[in-house]
Amino acid sequence: MSFEDNEKLASIFETIADALEFLNDNPFKIRAYRNAVDSIRSLNESIVDIYSKSNPKKVEGIGKDLEQKIKEYIDTKKVAYLDELLEKVPYTLFQLKDIRGLGPKTLYKMFERYRVRTLEDVKKLVFENDELKDISLLEKSIKKIREGIELFEEGQSRFSLGASLLIAKGLIEQILKIDYVVKAEIAGSTRRGKETVGDLDILICTKDFKNVSKALANLPHKQIIALGDTKVSLLLSNNMQVDFRIVDDESFACALQYFTGSKEHNVRVREIAIKKGFKLNEYGLFFKDKKIETKSEEDIYKALGLCYIKPTLRENKGEIEACLSNNLPDVVELEDIKGDLHVHSNYSDGLMNLEEIIQEAINRGYEYIAITDHSVSSYVANGLSVERLYEQLNEIDKLKSKYKGKINILAGSEVDIKKDGSLDFDDSVLKDLDIVIASIHQGFGNSKDINTKRIIAAIENPYVNIIGHPTGRLISQRPPYELDMQSIVEKAAKHKTALEINSFYLRLDLNDEHARLAKAFGAKLCINTDTHTKDNFNYMLFGVLTAQRGWLEKSDCLNTLNYSKLKQFLKKR
Repeated sequence: MSFEDNEKLASIFETIADALEFLNDNPFKIRAYRNAVDSIRSLNESIVDIYSKSNPKKVEGIGKDLEQKIKEYIDTKKVAYLDELLEKVPYTLFQLKDIRGLGPKTLYKMFERYRVRTLEDVKKLVFENDELKDISLLEKSIKKIREGIELFEEGQSRFSLGASLLIAKGLIEQILKIDYVVKAEIAGSTRRGKETVGDLDILICTKDFKNVSKALANLPHKQIIALGDTKVSLLLSNNMQVDFRIVDDESFACALQYFTGSKEHNVRVREIAIKKGFKLNEYGLFFKDKKIETKSEEDIYKALGLCYIKPTLRENKGEIEACLSNNLPDVVELEDIKGDLHVHSNYSDGLMNLEEIIQEAINRGYEYIAITDHSVSSYVANGLSVERLYEQLNEIDKLKSKYKGKINILAGSEVDIKKDGSLDFDDSVLKDLDIVIASIHQGFGNSKDINTKRIIAAIENPYVNIIGHPTGRLISQRPPYELDMQSIVEKAAKHKTALEINSFYLRLDLNDEHARLAKAFGAKLCINTDTHTKDNFNYMLFGVLTAQRGWLEKSDCLNTLNYSKLKQFLKKR
């Protein structure tokens, strides 16, 4: 079975949760479905493979009721409960739920009052009316919805890096089982770690082009777009196009370099090749019509007098010049990460208890782990009151003793930066924590000046160590709030407050450009997962890829430090 089943089932449960929210059902029931969606999308194996066994292992966030629905899906490829809900709420409305400014309640009001069913219906309604007082939408709200529609339409043809990598991994597992396939690699913008991708490119090495092409056409798909001996293009059920390029071993390295891109990077590399008397294309590297043996991409760059340039740097943003002047960064790698400093437990909105978090961190070889649950203002995330925070600190103290010598545990909090710029907990509380993350979760609509001042106030607080997801964006769903980013990175460098690269695939915040700006001003960055479930720890890869695209080296990242040096940094106060 493929990872495509994970996405199908996650989408079913997500739609059920949306329908329940439209119908104003029990919030705990809705949360159970949403937790299941997060768990399924984080899995490293097929949900079908897990639950097809007679004694399946326990999957985080999946209770008995949902287990039955998973088994129903395995048997029938559908969940009847969803069909029941769709009789009450049109499915087309769910596709609009990610439009900024439009929540389920507003959409349902539009449906009941104006019989709105599609994006075109919503557009007609909000672009022809400045106010809709009968459903409590005034001019300011209408403007937000209009802006949200524009953002939504921009993101409709794009897929997140997380989704693309997950699908690619599942496809490659299947491809490697095909007879005569020697190897297969991800190419294109997914390999370069771009935060969103338009389609997926996979390169396949074989001697038997025809039979491999036929086998690719038998992979699960919605439509065959192209079918030939050297290229097969499929449209998957989620409308992602996958382009399979089929080459022989002799051409594989050059084809991988070519199809990885970017186009702008490749143009520069080919210009260098031409000046040196070479010809470079997807078929090979040639010198005076003689094909040069290239067993790897490293061989290609070396033959052209260049150092090897990692895929994440290939954007024609100075990497060629840096290479020629021996200044190309030795970018941070996943194995450089010593710990995760942004983790949520079931004290707030996470699914793991403290010991489960600690054990998972040990299993991953981490030297340290930080528990940073939400503060009291994050009501929807079950934020901790001061009393509950100290209750948690007492439990963590006991666990520090229990796990001494195995892992270092940091007791912290993700503290809300409130609308007036103050923090959710007083300094008298913050001083008792090992680590403090300050984040904005409210007041997104404030002006650039106000939001910048809010974050700078947190940076200047002697007890704040990290600014969490600094721009607040959700990719293709919510734009970043306005900030003077240069002022922020300058202050962060001055006050030794790290800026987070939040690795959640819909955040990747800071993005690569802001990370590079922060590095230029000497600010420290911290790559965290914002983990809520065990498998969310896997998101660290997305953050590392973003850091690489921002030219970050190991020395630029807070959580590559050993525990002793980390403690020194945290003692900025």
